[in-house]
Amino acid sequence: MRLGLFILWMAISISVLSQIKKGVRFVESGVTYDLDKSVIETALFNDSKFRRRYYKLFVGAGYAIRQNHLLSLDFVARSEKNTSLHGSPIWADAQNAFLKEEKKETLFGIRMGYEYYFQFTNKIFISSFISASVGMGSFSREILDVASHGDILEYDFTLTPRVQYIIKNWSIMISYGMVQYFNRKTTFEEGTTRGPNPLKENDFRADLGLRSLSLGVRYYLNNSQE
Repeated sequence: MRLGLFILWMAISISVLSQIKKGVRFVESGVTYDLDKSVIETALFNDSKFRRRYYKLFVGAGYAIRQNHLLSLDFVARSEKNTSLHGSPIWADAQNAFLKEEKKETLFGIRMGYEYYFQFTNKIFISSFISASVGMGSFSREILDVASHGDILEYDFTLTPRVQYIIKNWSIMISYGMVQYFNRKTTFEEGTTRGPNPLKENDFRADLGLRSLSLGVRYYLNNSQE
């Protein structure tokens, strides 16, 4: 169902004409934020509490290389923290004991983007946004007194739709939904893992969750939309 809605969104974005002119320059900034809390009962534990906090910030600039076609370069910072409190096992006497597990990630990188814009109304524009990103950072994981640390190298290719509402030289941008391919290499510090080192991951994914929702502001330095 979610994938069908995403395909419909993308189909709408290629059904109308654009009026963004060649030579338009802009600066932009935006944020993605997701906070999730949940409690789950399992067969092994009395209850488990999960808390996830995720945010991503970007700031950058861009240029219309010709009508309808925009290029942008953004600097991106991303942080994620996952905390799990596993309740005491059902066979244990201490019913108030919790097993805490905490994971943290921090990444910094750059993102190159290409947009193909379409004018939906006089003030509303829709675009298909394609981006390539590369980021480096660190992570840590701690459970009881056992901790692991390491470095992350990650790159991805992402397709997402955007809606932009323009007011004179300013615009409000909303991005929601994405299809993405990502590749990630995690290198653990010596002695902090018993698994593969480095650990390599890659996959395709489609997302309509809150972490695919981005709110941003763009300022056109030489707005020619009037």
